[in-house]
Amino acid sequence: MKKTTDYITALIIARITGSITPQEEVLLNNLLEKFPEVRALSDFLNETPPPVNIPDRDILEQEAMNIIRMAESRNQMTSASHVRLKRRRYVRPTTIAACMVAIIAVGVIARYLIQQRPQNVHTGRKDAVSVSLLIGGDTVPLSGEKLTIDPDKGLLIDDAYLLRTLKNINKDLTATLAVPAGKRYALELSDGSKASVNSATELKFPLRFKERERAVNVNGEAYFTVKANASRPFIVQLPNSKAIAMGTEFNVNSYNEQQPRIALVSGNVQVTNGHSTALLKPGEVATGFDRQLKVGPMDKDETSWLNDEIYIHDASEKEIVKLTWIYWQKKLTIDKPLENNMISLIIDRRKPIDSFLVQLAPLDKIHPDGDGYRIER
Repeated sequence: MKKTTDYITALIIARITGSITPQEEVLLNNLLEKFPEVRALSDFLNETPPPVNIPDRDILEQEAMNIIRMAESRNQMTSASHVRLKRRRYVRPTTIAACMVAIIAVGVIARYLIQQRPQNVHTGRKDAVSVSLLIGGDTVPLSGEKLTIDPDKGLLIDDAYLLRTLKNINKDLTATLAVPAGKRYALELSDGSKASVNSATELKFPLRFKERERAVNVNGEAYFTVKANASRPFIVQLPNSKAIAMGTEFNVNSYNEQQPRIALVSGNVQVTNGHSTALLKPGEVATGFDRQLKVGPMDKDETSWLNDEIYIHDASEKEIVKLTWIYWQKKLTIDKPLENNMISLIIDRRKPIDSFLVQLAPLDKIHPDGDGYRIER
């Protein structure tokens, strides 16, 4: 019974979130027509969405089981009061056929839902904490790979599963997507604009944009694909810079808050840093220095992190230590660090940290050190 409830629950949620297929729609309609307990469960899920601080679907299933049991109990009482016939010693063939159809249908749903069930973001880092959404004083762990804000349905959706209905909260609230070291996440905002959010990054955004502007805050790195709207500029605020776009694709990087970088892939972006302003063309990158901007050609590796490869050119040892934390959540200690030692290497997020460390020193000079590593000199 529990598995059946699980599958039907997910089917109803798929209808609520708009992700149900035509075949599933027909099946759900048949179940709703034939079984009062399914109608009771549907009413419950539509009127009483799961609380934001209960992301575990098992809890929702337990509540659904209670609703079904109550519905079954009411049906049994109604049947007992109207039907006083002697029990038959046989069951109609049509009843058996109807039950078989229902069992087969549930099996089909089960296979589909198991295949579609969202998986955790794969990073290969055992000690990385989960991606989370900070909203209205609550912290909600996210187990999927994408968060979508759908203003039409009034829902927050994590890989097509109901996360929280907006009708029960203030739509003018601001939320923060927190992506920890070693992870990545995708976000679709209420206007349809999209963001790929890199490791060790926080992206602050409103659940519903204002009428005259669309503004977000980024501390870390993110790649934006902005939906065109000439009357509502899209503004990305960094710790010491700001980018204004209408409809475009660009990358922002503020891991080094004193030297934020904004790289334009297509469209146009106006960048401001202190008293300096620049209008970028596709293929250009603006870097902030002491409240000024330096504009130059964009390196082809600027957005390679989207493919899990990061090309590092002439980085200081201090920057290498920071990158080790960002991508592996590991502390790196370098004996007798050299200020003028500039390093170029490749970070491949699909490989273990060893492939990164051996680019810094011979293997016999690399030693485990608590929750990190130490490079001997």
